[in-house]
Amino acid sequence: MCINKSVGFTEPVCDFIRQCATQKIWQLGVCYGHQLLCQALVGPDAVRASPKGFEAGWKPVLFLTVQHYSLTVRGVRKVWQHHFDEVTTVPEGTTMFATGEHSHVQCWVSTEKCAMGTQFHPEFGAASGNDYFRNDAENLNRHGLKVDDLAAETPDLITGPEVFDFFFGQRSG
Repeated sequence: MCINKSVGFTEPVCDFIRQCATQKIWQLGVCYGHQLLCQALVGPDAVRASPKGFEAGWKPVLFLTVQHYSLTVRGVRKVWQHHFDEVTTVPEGTTMFATGEHSHVQCWVSTEKCAMGTQFHPEFGAASGNDYFRNDAENLNRHGLKVDDLAAETPDLITGPEVFDFFFGQRSG
């Protein structure tokens, strides 16, 4: 069973994720999608509300050196974050690619489950990420975050091409 039962689509989505994993159909989850993958493949205790609260901004994430994989991003990189929940447990046999101080599980891949997840949002570059913050100003202000401070930061690397190219390489490999 997946958590967030108040969301009517969650359980059917978790069923679909499990069916795809059984059929070896590759899936990529970003933020809530990453959380749904882990809920479906591990169980409801795999995700929780972050005890550190809301995380938003260009936050540092440590990309790990992992042998036998082609993801070449390494070291600490600032990536776009905007979430309340976090993954605590990944599917068995998963390889971790990135970790963070606020949310430990930042990026992982499971070749056994044909799944990859990222807590951060690789689809956002500096302009689109900062535009999102400006459009979400009311919510961010409610959580004590200043949009101008968030928008003053920028990523030091655009992770999207690297993450998506890696995913599609896994899927076709």
